[in-house]
Amino acid sequence: MKTKPVLISLLFLPTLALADPLLEIRTDFPGGNAKVIENQDETIHLEPDLRGDNPWFYWLLEAKAKRAGKATFVLPEKVIGQKNGAIGHQGPAISRDGGKSWSWMGTDSVNENTFQVEFSKAGETVRLGVTIPYTTKDLNEFLKRNQSNPHLETGELTRSSKDRPVELLQIGSPGEGKKAVLFTARHHAAETIASYVLEGIIEEAMSESSESGKAFRENHVLYCVPLVDKDGVEDGDQGKNRKPHDHNRDYTAEPIYPEVKAIQALHRK
Repeated sequence: MKTKPVLISLLFLPTLALADPLLEIRTDFPGGNAKVIENQDETIHLEPDLRGDNPWFYWLLEAKAKRAGKATFVLPEKVIGQKNGAIGHQGPAISRDGGKSWSWMGTDSVNENTFQVEFSKAGETVRLGVTIPYTTKDLNEFLKRNQSNPHLETGELTRSSKDRPVELLQIGSPGEGKKAVLFTARHHAAETIASYVLEGIIEEAMSESSESGKAFRENHVLYCVPLVDKDGVEDGDQGKNRKPHDHNRDYTAEPIYPEVKAIQALHRK
């Protein structure tokens, strides 16, 4: 008995496309740092990029909208140093002009470890971060604003491990009876606000109109290393607790970082 062939029709369903992301994310600029875990539709999951170092909270990114919409950024529920997923107490920092000026978003758009940003049109671009950044560009702008000040001298302390210049500033002149004072910032690359504090100290120390500035220069000469972990600042590293140890823990008989070695040599002068 012959059997009749049976025709079996298979129905293939089309593969579902992933939701089109609202935003394009980039970090390839000085100070940039973010690890995008997922970017679908209007939700972006991200975390600080540790680059093999110990956990910390620093992140900084640029987001460009493909269309109008409200984006939700989701950070880890808890990051060392921050209980709310690396979102500061004033909300994220935001720049709408490519990093030229910054402000705090506030907490109205923050919900625990998430925050939202509204984009009104395609092509709109913002920079966002856990803190207001400060890189060599900002230092150079500060020095340019004050280049005519007769009490400010700029020089080079050393070269970084990646052959970047490490700036050394001097306010006032050495003299008999004067004491030398050294200020440094950014042993931990992510601690950007320290740089703005140091700018204020330098401005006061070299001020022509401040009585305290004049009195300071009569008795002291100030040396400043504004960006100690120069490579970490420019590369957007965490800097804190980096392996095998960070710059702040490098003050030993045999330092591994050229900046620390040069600071020790300056101290011995």
